[in-house]
Amino acid sequence: MEFTALRRLPARVVGVLQSLEPVVAGLAGMALLAETLTVPQWAAVGCISLASIGTVAGADRRGTRGTRGTRSGVCR
Repeated sequence: MEFTALRRLPARVVGVLQSLEPVVAGLAGMALLAETLTVPQWAAVGCISLASIGTVAGADRRGTRGTRGTRSGVCR
């Protein structure tokens, strides 16, 4: 699925989605398996979420909003 996503989405979007996988796994464990997260695990979820939000917000300000995963220097 990740290779398919890399072909269809910009690389930065795939990177952000992949960075959120541990967060989704932790929340799925809580919802589906009735697991509990420790304080350091919650801190990690918060740090990952903030980093992902910062990456997305920073990309919009740099003007990379409308780019598709093009490779610079590659002629077709």
